[in-house]
Amino acid sequence: MENIDEMLKEAIQKASTERGNITILIAGRSGVGKSTLINSVFQQKMAETGQGRPVTQNTREITKDGVPLTIFDTRGLEMSQFKETQAELEKLIKERASDRDSNRHIHVAWLCIQEDGRRVEEAEVDLHNMLAKHMPVIAVITKARSDNGFRNEVQGLLPESKNVVRVRAVREEMDDGHAIEPMGLESLIELTSEVVPEGKRRALAASQKANINYKKSQSHKIVAGAATAAAAAGASPIPFSDAVILAPIQIGMIAGITSVFGLELSKGTL
Repeated sequence: MENIDEMLKEAIQKASTERGNITILIAGRSGVGKSTLINSVFQQKMAETGQGRPVTQNTREITKDGVPLTIFDTRGLEMSQFKETQAELEKLIKERASDRDSNRHIHVAWLCIQEDGRRVEEAEVDLHNMLAKHMPVIAVITKARSDNGFRNEVQGLLPESKNVVRVRAVREEMDDGHAIEPMGLESLIELTSEVVPEGKRRALAASQKANINYKKSQSHKIVAGAATAAAAAGASPIPFSDAVILAPIQIGMIAGITSVFGLELSKGTL
């Protein structure tokens, strides 16, 4: 029993370390739908009113216990002091990038632009250019209902963006009685996965709830790794000698899958 307890403890520690933490910067004008997007994509209510620690005049750092995610919510694109706001943000990004702990780096930026507005402001272009010097940027067209060529326009104005994705974060009821369903959230996760460091993809999988297949794909990698290790252990010619090796491999596999699905990493859960 003591051996099992120790194996569980080690498996939990290893799974937590390997999952790490992912940091996403989300920027956009007031009313663009950042909070709705955040709460539709990620586990728990990450963007509840009043949550988050101010780190600059117009940027909040949002975290929640048990979620391996940090969000920097950047505002102030409409303000006359935008240049000062951008300078403060760039200073923060550089400070994070110089940290020896990769969990504190900012790994990707989502620049949110509302489709209804049908225009990209000069401040958004300037912010895009600054962010693209330091990290991958994905342009997120929010409240998507009718493209009419706007996505291509955004791509042309924000050429350093790794991709442009149209999303609708929540189900919307129209005046005529019909409804339009959420869209683009699964694609947003997949596109984000393509540009973040590979070591942060488990944290992305665990943090988000919009794409269950992405959780499965990351879990398949854990199973494949465990199967390879188990096959090597099973090659021992001495009967039952592999049992001592197989148990921690299997427990570690279960802990890894548990972490990727965003479940509580605890002895009771395992």
